[in-house]
Amino acid sequence: MGGRGSTSSFVRKKQPVQAQPAAVPQPDPNGFSDTDNSQFHDLYNGRAYYNQQNLDIDTRTALQDWLDPNQTGNTLYNFSQNVNNAIASGQKLNAQQQFAYDSIVDSMHNLGHNVNLTRYDHGAYLDDVLSIAGVRGGHTGMSISQLKQSLVGVQYQDPRILSTSYNNFKNATNPNTFTTREVKIEYRAKAGSQAMMPGKGPGGDFGEILLAPSGHGGHNNYRIVDVKSSGNMARPKGGSVSSLTIPQITVIVEVD
Repeated sequence: MGGRGSTSSFVRKKQPVQAQPAAVPQPDPNGFSDTDNSQFHDLYNGRAYYNQQNLDIDTRTALQDWLDPNQTGNTLYNFSQNVNNAIASGQKLNAQQQFAYDSIVDSMHNLGHNVNLTRYDHGAYLDDVLSIAGVRGGHTGMSISQLKQSLVGVQYQDPRILSTSYNNFKNATNPNTFTTREVKIEYRAKAGSQAMMPGKGPGGDFGEILLAPSGHGGHNNYRIVDVKSSGNMARPKGGSVSSLTIPQITVIVEVD
């Protein structure tokens, strides 16, 4: 599910929230509205949501490659990880990768609801956003209060297609592969956020939501609104899922 790679094109901004006029819901061609009057909530009935997208043949073909969990060729990673790693490092995509990327990004639509989404990442995510906040040396040794003070208000962009889950990976074959990573990112994704559901993949049947990149063709931006302890222990990158030796950190991010 979407490799890490380094985050890039980050911007730090702290701006007052200004009142906006009430928006008139604007559905996209598949009927997904860009506004939702409800609070952020969980998404249900993934199969119906998937079917409503009415994905075209190019997207369905691209998703076969994107969701393949096997290593690609002589690389260490699967197809989606290789694509995202290449994008994050500024490498040129090959024809197959470019087709998949373009097809998936072009299929992005209004999320349609104010939805809670979850992604788990490694500690390098914290180091990336801290560097944008002007904090050098990484997160090791920093307390939750120090991380919160440094990161709340940071806005950033990410050129990758981000893989998230709306049900905390409960349908994944091996959920611990995701949930034992050092950082738990809880997204508050607004109805107008650009996203799509790929259907079946490592995150489980109809449990995965892909968020649009903020690079080529992308529309989403990310803002950190809180940092706290998850209350769980996690593993260092490369460690066994049974070797939980470090505290897991939760970062709450609003998606615009």
